[in-house]
Amino acid sequence: MCSLPAVEALRQVWVQQYYTLDETVHWRTDQQGLPALSRFINSPYDVEARYARKRSTSWVGYKVHLTETCEDDQPHLIAHVETVLAPSADGAVTQSIHEGLKANRLLPNRHLVDAGYMDAPELVTSQQAYNVELVGPARADYKWQARAALPPF
Repeated sequence: MCSLPAVEALRQVWVQQYYTLDETVHWRTDQQGLPALSRFINSPYDVEARYARKRSTSWVGYKVHLTETCEDDQPHLIAHVETVLAPSADGAVTQSIHEGLKANRLLPNRHLVDAGYMDAPELVTSQQAYNVELVGPARADYKWQARAALPPF
């Protein structure tokens, strides 16, 4: 019975919700070692569904990346759909999106993306591996040094 996926999921849920101390069962709180959100089981119906938050929106489930054509003189069509775990970073799927578009011979010459998909390695990889110009806004510097009001040198 222990090898059944449903029993293993139940075991994991119990472990993440309860712990024993001196042979007494206790409910876990943030201070008693809840697992990381990327490993936390949120639904017994889908053990891979994860909690995620982006700005003011939060959800349990997955993240979907849609690639749409945008020619002025042609209909706008969804050319590719990429579904990933919710906590995944947007930039982590740029290459797999290009692979999917390439497999269906739908690679664009220019791929318009938002800041989440833009970083230096993706700019280079998109151009060199796929001959695709990645175009989008640069991501703001979110590191503490950029937020600190440091005097100029």
